[in-house]
Amino acid sequence: MSHRDTSYRACAAPSSAFAWAPTLVREEMKYWLLRPHVGLQALVRAYFIVEAGRRAAQKRELHLPDGYSELVFSFGAGFERAPLADVRAVSRMARSYVIAARSHSVVTTDRGDVRVIGVKLEPRMLQTMLGLPFTELRDSTVELRDLNLPALCDLEDALAACLSARETVATLDRFFLALRAEAIVKDCVDRFVDRIRAERGALKISDCVRGSGMDERTFERSFLSRMGMTPKRYARIVRFKHAYRALLARSEQSDRTQANPASYLDGYYDQSHFYKDFRFFTGTSPASVLTSRAPTSMAVTTHLLQGELSLA
Repeated sequence: MSHRDTSYRACAAPSSAFAWAPTLVREEMKYWLLRPHVGLQALVRAYFIVEAGRRAAQKRELHLPDGYSELVFSFGAGFERAPLADVRAVSRMARSYVIAARSHSVVTTDRGDVRVIGVKLEPRMLQTMLGLPFTELRDSTVELRDLNLPALCDLEDALAACLSARETVATLDRFFLALRAEAIVKDCVDRFVDRIRAERGALKISDCVRGSGMDERTFERSFLSRMGMTPKRYARIVRFKHAYRALLARSEQSDRTQANPASYLDGYYDQSHFYKDFRFFTGTSPASVLTSRAPTSMAVTTHLLQGELSLA
């Protein structure tokens, strides 16, 4: 079967075909968050599967940026996608695509039966596959068919034929294990990324750059080429996702509206800076999210984030 014609086979597989239990079930949606082979965990962060049937009412889902690259294999009716900052700038995602780097939140809306298989990757792994600097791909999606990479199209065909989560994971593991030896070797940018993650984004970028032996402008260009965003933007993403997870964890241990700010402000100068970032990334206030009054659901992004940070 050609990679240009995968949707009918994917839709023919019933939801019950996935043998492993979903890690999140919400209304008509089932979500699987899956670990890659242990030999890949330095390069591939996670696999995920989404199945959603047609809903009685449209459901909008907010997705936070997390600093990883993505491969998204889309089967079925597809969905709509728009940046949170401009929800009118809608793109119809009916085909598989890659995201090299995403520094802002997006909102998705299902438009029928959906099946998506995705991969969260270290940027250097995707860069190995694409052979392109991420400067050209920042905050954008590129369809697989436009990349002229037969290996990814073959992988799409193989995933369309998978009838279980176990088979999906095995297919993805085989593909990435075969590429593992070709992965770009870590350089000063990757080591700096590791430090940002270790410090949970709470570090002074200029001090770290001086320690790299490069001038700030040269380092920023190198970082942008590898990560698709500036060091400051990347640190902001890492800092916020840790604070967001801490806020949710503390609220679950106490009154959901009375989480102690000191328990989740690690990395922020004060509460006002955190609230500014919270509104930038979610479009609403912490109180709205904690009391389930946010205009868009954050169930999937929260599930992904908690799964990612539990492995850190």
